[in-house]
Amino acid sequence: MQVWFDGEPIADSHRPVLLFETHLPTRFYLPSEDIRLERLTASVTTTRCPYKGIASYWSGLLSDGTVRPDIAWSYRDPIEEMPKIKGLIAFYPQAVDRIHLDGEPVA
Repeated sequence: MQVWFDGEPIADSHRPVLLFETHLPTRFYLPSEDIRLERLTASVTTTRCPYKGIASYWSGLLSDGTVRPDIAWSYRDPIEEMPKIKGLIAFYPQAVDRIHLDGEPVA
């Protein structure tokens, strides 16, 4: 799985965790080791999901120094039933240039 942002790849992973939710598109959670974290900065935004817990957000750092808010999120401490996504990061497809899985675009 590859994620492109600001014209270049910022994530490349062979181990995404796919999460299927009712009435929502499939979400792809990636290990932080597979993401160029220098292109992300922690956001103050948080949300609560009754099925996953408290989400923390990440903003993207553009090459010109500007910040694109809340392009990704993660669950640092998900609820007990969701241990597989703990610490993984998911990207909003509409907030990045593109996301590919096995060379094919997703969303």
